[in-house]
Amino acid sequence: MLVVVLWCINTHPFFSHNAVFPPLTRCQTPKQQVDIDGVQPHVLASLLKYIYGCQEEITPATVVELFRAADHYQVEGLRAECLDLMRSNVDVNNCAALVALADGHELPDLLEHCIKFAATPDTITQVCAGGWRREG
Repeated sequence: MLVVVLWCINTHPFFSHNAVFPPLTRCQTPKQQVDIDGVQPHVLASLLKYIYGCQEEITPATVVELFRAADHYQVEGLRAECLDLMRSNVDVNNCAALVALADGHELPDLLEHCIKFAATPDTITQVCAGGWRREG
């Protein structure tokens, strides 16, 4: 049964079909409200736009949060796009955080890419000088 469901994130309302977004698949009645925790409204809006086929560009500023949401809700296409963007945008400012993300989410390709990026003495010094700024 296809049902339109209202769901809220930090009091921001969203509407979706229950068949589109995994947390809503158990909803069987119209006007049922589902509260979603652990994701910011702007991230969820981007996730829904992707699911409905109208995703705007993923940016380096939002890619980590969007990856975490896509990973958590098993939106594999978006997850893969986020991984590609993270791999192509490793720099001295985000390398340590991406290593932590790769380790925590068991992403050996991203981990290896970050380690190769930081492999020179000058680069690792710059990465370490930036401090440990864990994203998210």
